[in-house]
Amino acid sequence: MFKRVAVIFAPKLRPHNLSFPGFKFLAHQLLHSLLQRCHSMNHLKQLHAHLIVAAILDETLTLAQLISFCSLSPTGDLRYSCKRLEHAPNPNKFMSNSLIRGYTNQHSPKEALFLYVWKVWCIAYGAKMFRHDGLKNVVLWTSMMRASKIMLDQVTLISVLMACAQNGNLVFGKNIHNQIRDNIEQPSIALFNLLIDMYAKCGPIEIALDLDA
Repeated sequence: MFKRVAVIFAPKLRPHNLSFPGFKFLAHQLLHSLLQRCHSMNHLKQLHAHLIVAAILDETLTLAQLISFCSLSPTGDLRYSCKRLEHAPNPNKFMSNSLIRGYTNQHSPKEALFLYVWKVWCIAYGAKMFRHDGLKNVVLWTSMMRASKIMLDQVTLISVLMACAQNGNLVFGKNIHNQIRDNIEQPSIALFNLLIDMYAKCGPIEIALDLDA
């Protein structure tokens, strides 16, 4: 089914169509339709090839949809998704959130936490990469966040707190709690519950009990 649909849509994703009014809108509609029919990474890679030919692979919306599928689909590939994010000309919050959620869902908390640090680094300094030792330097990334006055995203923080709980990373979790306390006036119920869960799983049960009181 996917192959038949892809063959029908492929001619519409040709470079000579780029000048047509509404081409990008049509291309993204076709992409969304094909992603719904993807059942394997082989299908995804075929679609990826068509996007390269169509010269729209670097479009933010296109990359975001590809990364989301690779990160969150049961048939996706997190390594493939990570490569796409690393080479994205303009990585955005949706892309990094998808990958962080994907690693958390796959019980890979260290990778999820590293990606969160990478995301903060990108937002604060426009950097494309972040050294692996950055994850170990909690003081560095905490100071960086406060200095840059980054607006925190509760969707991201939910995944990050889940990763902290899975990894038993109390130091990282406490710093996330501080950022929530300093920047978010009304945390969502989901975020608040995950704070309690993180403290309960990382050791200081009394803090979890105080939060729940």
